[in-house]
Amino acid sequence: MAVRDWVAAKAAGAPLLLSELDPETGAPWVPAGARRVASSACPRLDIPAEGQPSPFSSSFRKSLRAYGRKLERRDVKFRWVACQEMNDELLETLFHLHERRWRASGRATSFDRSRAGLHRRLIARAGPGRGPAMVLAEQDGRAVGALYGFCWEEVFAYYQTGWEPEWADANLGTVLVAEAIRLAGLAGARVFDFLRGAEAYKYRFGATDRVDGTWLVASGMGGRVLDLRYRLAERRTRARP
Repeated sequence: MAVRDWVAAKAAGAPLLLSELDPETGAPWVPAGARRVASSACPRLDIPAEGQPSPFSSSFRKSLRAYGRKLERRDVKFRWVACQEMNDELLETLFHLHERRWRASGRATSFDRSRAGLHRRLIARAGPGRGPAMVLAEQDGRAVGALYGFCWEEVFAYYQTGWEPEWADANLGTVLVAEAIRLAGLAGARVFDFLRGAEAYKYRFGATDRVDGTWLVASGMGGRVLDLRYRLAERRTRARP
């Protein structure tokens, strides 16, 4: 109630943009008179209970088995790092592997050590079933890949990955996601959230879209200008072939 009242008060006196609200948890905070100005696909997967059919296609399951056997022959093992087990050393491992992966690809990433302070604070405040968690791929006890995300209320939200470049040809990234789905389920998660972005690989794992919304209360001249910008953007999107 306090949050709803604060949002309503802000909207009464100035333009208010509520970005990327979840359709369930964010909807109660949208004040009267707001207009939905943008949508974002956030693919999610309901993790099947043990014994239930896999959400993967038969051809994808076959590929995953082949990738898994290749990694087994190279003695790669996967393990779940629960929220209460996370620490600074594991966070540093993630940054190292993430940097290695992106440097090899020749592309830039916004996930660098300037973000470390936030993630250290999240780790410090974590507890069983809530906070950062990780899946590690290890060979002879050495981390060669990692998938990092957040646990909250039976949801694991997949955030970042990284791996040593020499493992790319073994499809380590694909197997990391499959293992993260499996291990998160064993740890109590019921939903695997791929977060924002409609990349094709997410749907190969059986994800379906949950759509976040951005809402605008166009108070005053500033609000009307912002509303016009969104309307023009909508027209340009509809005009694309």
